[in-house]
Amino acid sequence: MSFKEETKGINAVMILEAIGKPPEHLTEALEKLIGEMEKENGVRIIEKKINEPILNELTRRLHGYDEVARVIQIEKNILEKKLREILSKNGK
Repeated sequence: MSFKEETKGINAVMILEAIGKPPEHLTEALEKLIGEMEKENGVRIIEKKINEPILNELTRRLHGYDEVARVIQIEKNILEKKLREILSKNGK
């Protein structure tokens, strides 16, 4: 059985999300990716829709997690410094 016969009738729906800057680069990158997919043997793009790049929920969450990680790292450094001071005082 050939590859074409094995994959006959397989349909796929893909939603791609990308984050980055500048917005024009995102649009270009997605169009290039779609173009590369169209070149694949046996692949047919029926519909493509590229939305205008916007700050989405995923990006908002990632920025929130990054901020939390930074705060925790700063607090950890402060606690380590205080612990070193206490240990050095008790060690004398």
